[in-house]
Amino acid sequence: MRQIYYYNSSDDNLFIGTGLVEDNHQLLVGETFIKPADGLNWPLRFDEKIQRWHGLTDEQWLKTNPFHNNHEAPTIQQRLNSMLTTQVALLTQEVNKLKAQNNEGAK
Repeated sequence: MRQIYYYNSSDDNLFIGTGLVEDNHQLLVGETFIKPADGLNWPLRFDEKIQRWHGLTDEQWLKTNPFHNNHEAPTIQQRLNSMLTTQVALLTQEVNKLKAQNNEGAK
């Protein structure tokens, strides 16, 4: 089994999750085996041309995150919660858009 990373190829290659696949898995659009570098924060985006993830540095992330008023850096759990909350919001928007398209097609 191998770790795989998913990105939304129709939304600026925004990171959407991870999973496990068989070792012989053939990559599809929106998939990569390349792990984001440690220290990158949300929003993560995959650059297909250079095969590399991009995201905010810790310093940039602290400036744009509500935890920045604390003098301590956020815990890994706080960072993960922030990233997952953003992912849920983005996926909810995508689902609502697809539902609207489906409803239009049903008319």
